[in-house]
Amino acid sequence: MSSTALPRRTATAGARPRRRGARLGRLVFPLLVHAWPLLLLVSQKALVPLGLLLAGAGTPAYRRDLAVVAAMLAAALLGFTLQQPTEHGLAHLIGYGLFVLSIPLINLAVRTDADRLLHGLAWFSVLNALLAFVFYVAEVDLTGLRGLNRIVGDDDLAHRVYFESTSLVAVFAVASF
Repeated sequence: MSSTALPRRTATAGARPRRRGARLGRLVFPLLVHAWPLLLLVSQKALVPLGLLLAGAGTPAYRRDLAVVAAMLAAALLGFTLQQPTEHGLAHLIGYGLFVLSIPLINLAVRTDADRLLHGLAWFSVLNALLAFVFYVAEVDLTGLRGLNRIVGDDDLAHRVYFESTSLVAVFAVASF
């Protein structure tokens, strides 16, 4: 290397250091929507505004995701205004909007720290499964709460228990233990 050569720039050279709190805050939303006991009281969709506040301005990729969401919501709103009014149309539009807004938040969390996110989801998966098992064996009646569905057979036994975050068990990471 000659003495006149410039030093190599690293990928992080010139970048502002990320604050640890902001990084953890971006992981909070996907973890909260996986906390089944919380979901018995609060809808996942109600957590989206909190996630948007925690994410702040995010990254350029996050802002691009939000622009795509804005286009999707504009198209949905156009379709909503052009269709024949229905009894549940507005509720469905709001639910769709909140669901679509959650996607950039989850993408941001994956881009921020996928390993920590998967680690947290793995622990929540175990906690959720243990709580579901305990509530099932103890025959705790949760029918008055939201976020839990039980299919009871003719023999008055619960044949299936489903709670909102069971779909996230698909990302369960055994290596987290």
